[in-house]
Amino acid sequence: MSSIQDILYTGFTMYPTNTALSDTSDNSITYNELYKKTSLLQDVLNAIEIREGVRVGLLSKKTIHATISIFGILKSGAVYVPIDAESPSERISFIIDNAQPKAIIIEEALLDTLKPYLKTYTIQIDVPLDGLVLITKTSNKNLLEQPSDLATILYTSGSTGTPKGVMITHENIISFINWSNKLLDINHEDVFSSIAPYHFDLSVFDLYVSMMNGAHLVLIDAATSRNPRMISLLIEQRKISVLYATPSFLKLMLKFGKIERFNHTSIKHVLFAGEVFNIESLIEIKEKWTTGDFYNFYGPTETNVVTYYKIPSVIDRKQCVIPIGQPCPYVKSKIYNKKTTPSLTKEGELLIRGSSVSPGYWNNSTQNEDTFIKDDENKIWYKTGDWVLLDESGNYVFIGRKDRMVKKNGYRIELAEIESALHKHPNISEVAVTTHNNEGIIKISAFYQLQEKHKKELQILELNKHCLKLIPKYMLPDRFVCLSSIPRTSSHKVDYRSLSKL
Repeated sequence: MSSIQDILYTGFTMYPTNTALSDTSDNSITYNELYKKTSLLQDVLNAIEIREGVRVGLLSKKTIHATISIFGILKSGAVYVPIDAESPSERISFIIDNAQPKAIIIEEALLDTLKPYLKTYTIQIDVPLDGLVLITKTSNKNLLEQPSDLATILYTSGSTGTPKGVMITHENIISFINWSNKLLDINHEDVFSSIAPYHFDLSVFDLYVSMMNGAHLVLIDAATSRNPRMISLLIEQRKISVLYATPSFLKLMLKFGKIERFNHTSIKHVLFAGEVFNIESLIEIKEKWTTGDFYNFYGPTETNVVTYYKIPSVIDRKQCVIPIGQPCPYVKSKIYNKKTTPSLTKEGELLIRGSSVSPGYWNNSTQNEDTFIKDDENKIWYKTGDWVLLDESGNYVFIGRKDRMVKKNGYRIELAEIESALHKHPNISEVAVTTHNNEGIIKISAFYQLQEKHKKELQILELNKHCLKLIPKYMLPDRFVCLSSIPRTSSHKVDYRSLSKL
């Protein structure tokens, strides 16, 4: 299979009467119906010259029709750009300006709110999907070079204070999902939970491994994903067998999901990724979901999953951390540490190359040069920014971040983006944001210095309200601290080490 269209065709035609998608309101659609609806959307898109390589935005909550939109865009040969509908308007505007999609499939209910940011989209076309409309530009100059097999652009938090678009090709996705399919022995009777939003890279597994097998994908919207008790009920009712989530989500299931009250014996595979899972919580949920095997998947959005570790049946409580494991067969890995002889390097920054690695960031040549580097043999490696060590068993163990990017509740957060948002407050002159890790729980602290003419400490409610205009809710600091001055080092840089102790 050379494209996702091939995978979708296989899934659509192999088990036409199987349930393909369902949602939390008990709506569902079979593979035969899914095939017809995606074909209708493909015809609409092709009729307005949306074909191979053209970018199409998707601005919608996770629904059956939003999922049909993704598949229809791919079937047309185009590139889908999922945009978080819960993000602040200014962030949405930035992504649209950066990606420059020729068309956007958008919830009709969002049109009025976002109208000021959609001035270049003047044509509205009805699509065969209730609640969604297609808006298009009269022209779309695609002057930027892009890979010929580009499938999607996923926007993540950016170190410069603005989001960056990670280009994901068909080859990137296919290499990962083919391997996942073999590793887990998936079949048409499996039921997948779709917990991750579509702008989050974990969704790639849910969408395409389920579809390629004619399996059932249960779509869990953002509101339901924040209700662990409802997830427990869904697992029992829909007999979910494959669950892929962040450790933070699984810890919420432990705390509020009342797992012991439900029948979860349908679970076969529990995959987790996105952040460190502390030993005690992993042991506890493993003891509750005894029918499932557990895997720790590791990989930034730029690489998808590149290492994996199968959790043993008995976990040694004396272990400090769970390894991120060994490289997947479709990638090469190495550790770089400029202080150590390469042949002796056992600890340093993890570098990755291979068929799942992104070709780069969309419309961001500076970031590409800094992050995707060539070796002496002219081969390109992605610098993960993650510091790892190689243990005696040949497994990588994650130690921490090389830069100032953190993962909280599975979301990748650049602290610089929070700083950038707070700097825009008219009463703030200086900002520094740090994190604290307490047994796997990440807390974000924002320190700020007021303008000279403003002496009164700002209220938390006001700061939160300001931030929510510029950054998503999951990036909000856990605390705000007003300082008379931000401490600095002898080289006049912000002294983050001192701040982290406050």
